[in-house]
Amino acid sequence: MVTNKKTNIYIGLLSIISISLYTYLVLSFDFPSFSMMIFWTILAIIVESLLVPLPNNIVGLSVGYAVNLSSMIVGGPLLATTASALGVLLRVPKVTGRGYIHTLNLPLYKTIFNISQSIIVTSLISLIYIAIGGVVGEFTLIPTIVVLLLGILLNTTIISGFLTFATKQHFYNVWINNVKGMFASAIAVGTIGIIIALAFIGYGYGAVLLFFGPLLLARYSFKLYIEMRNLYIS
Repeated sequence: MVTNKKTNIYIGLLSIISISLYTYLVLSFDFPSFSMMIFWTILAIIVESLLVPLPNNIVGLSVGYAVNLSSMIVGGPLLATTASALGVLLRVPKVTGRGYIHTLNLPLYKTIFNISQSIIVTSLISLIYIAIGGVVGEFTLIPTIVVLLLGILLNTTIISGFLTFATKQHFYNVWINNVKGMFASAIAVGTIGIIIALAFIGYGYGAVLLFFGPLLLARYSFKLYIEMRNLYIS
């Protein structure tokens, strides 16, 4: 995919917004602990590397949203946003026909877009979570549900904006054709993220690894669904 002037401006604006948001988080929040930072970053890298490409091979579904959501609940905005950004930066997914994809063999604009999107979405839902009554280190139902849905909406909107400028299509058509089908799967992944957060709050690191299995199963189930859908389409 070749970028155009509008696409470059869009990515530039996203990068400015992401830098501004992350700077605010650094000045306003702290990491709970170094061990938590390492733990959630490693999990983020693992799950981000399990990217499932959609039929268009342009957009992919990442189960990393579960880790973003759970790390936000248990560790706060700075930890969640940092782990999310590093997960995207250091991920190594395998894409059919292209092999292993990583920062060193991706076009720079894609890396900037992916990291900016990750920072914007994770930082905003984290700040909103706290603003509407969410407490870091505790599970609060209503704020969690709100940011779960808001995060999905932000993700799909930012992706659709990029594809709208890159492919010169109408925003609505891009959203319908490329990302609408991600909603149900993203909600399921986000729900697993909530369960992982509850496991960590109640039982610690070991419980998170125990509930990591269902997350991988969800990813595998969605991968099989995409493959079967491709068979029917073809």
